[in-house]
Amino acid sequence: SGQFEFVSKVIEHMKVNDVEPDLVAYKIIISSYERMGLHDEAMNTLQELNEKGFVLDDPATFRSLLEGAEKKIDIHSGLKLYELSIKANLDNEIASQFKAMVSGIAYRSIRSMLASRRRSDAEILGLIEKVEDTITNLCLGDYQGIIWSCGPGPEDHMVAYRMLTRMPKGTNYPVSVGVCNHAMNILGKARKWEASLEIFERMLADGPVPDKDSYI
Repeated sequence: SGQFEFVSKVIEHMKVNDVEPDLVAYKIIISSYERMGLHDEAMNTLQELNEKGFVLDDPATFRSLLEGAEKKIDIHSGLKLYELSIKANLDNEIASQFKAMVSGIAYRSIRSMLASRRRSDAEILGLIEKVEDTITNLCLGDYQGIIWSCGPGPEDHMVAYRMLTRMPKGTNYPVSVGVCNHAMNILGKARKWEASLEIFERMLADGPVPDKDSYI
């Protein structure tokens, strides 16, 4: 009912009286923490829930936690939540929605790391690998956005090359001529001529058709 100021008091009262929360109580506590903007406390409660042997299988609670991860751009809790949601065997449509949410969190997290330069390219590549190991691949638009964010860093060509070559092939691969040209430009500036030529050859074989900028 929105009386969130009483949540901590009730939880403490339960502990004093040796009253263990059941799964329903845990879901209410998690939802309350998220609605108060206390994402870390919500994740700690989820950890406690798991340690007690409960299995979270409620899409609404997962969504609330993922929305909290989105607000904080917390990719690590996002990946953990996605793994738990897969184990919960949720509906395929809901699982796809959660995958898109986690892909978006990863996209914003990686772009932020590229922009701030507070992380090395090796760390960024390690995060990309962890994300792909967890959710198989990002959404196509997120691959494209990350490639566009590459450029200023001395080793951004490594990220651009990985994202373009790992992008799933299909009806819209590669995403656009512009994305390919941008990646080739970054690789060229890094003197990675063979990698740049590889992308050009992929364009000739799989599309999109190179434009005049592709030859520069």
